[in-house]
Amino acid sequence: MTGDARFHSWNRRLARLAVGPFADTGLRPNHITSLRIATGLAACAALADPAWALWGGALWVVSAFLDRCDGEFARMTGRMTRFGKVYDLTGDIVINALVFLTIGVGQATATGDPRLLAAGIAAASGVAVAAVAAEVNERGMAPGRKSFDGRFGFDFDDVIYLIALFVWFDAQVPLLIGAALGGPLTAVVIVINLVRKRSG
Repeated sequence: MTGDARFHSWNRRLARLAVGPFADTGLRPNHITSLRIATGLAACAALADPAWALWGGALWVVSAFLDRCDGEFARMTGRMTRFGKVYDLTGDIVINALVFLTIGVGQATATGDPRLLAAGIAAASGVAVAAVAAEVNERGMAPGRKSFDGRFGFDFDDVIYLIALFVWFDAQVPLLIGAALGGPLTAVVIVINLVRKRSG
């Protein structure tokens, strides 16, 4: 267990409590990652249909929590592999981008406004590029450091849980607009930081 405060966030602690009883079973981190991807895809499919949006939000919370569980389980059991890291990272990038695209599809369908689909595409693209850039950026950082540090017991990427709240309060449109602006902006900030590192 690392002494880094990042590994003691509330979400990580809860994840360790949830997966701890399975440490001596045949469960593997990649099994949890596969379940995270499956529930994430199910959430995205539900969010693309306004009639299923509330269920999509619930599935999203489950998927987001499983995303934390696989890494904690790998560290807890010493079952960390290069393939598992790549599998987890790839799944995260795809699912976290796809959710904005499918929300855009659902909202464009519900309102008849194609601009919301465009917002979903912009948000998905920005989130994907930011995630890849953050991973590249973190490879040059000290162990345990992230591109964006958390605060008050929360990791920066815990923000993905808020997607469900926006859905449950029928606030997908402001979510899309915010993500369409924030996703690309975050990507630009990280890329600029990378360029400065390389040129320095």
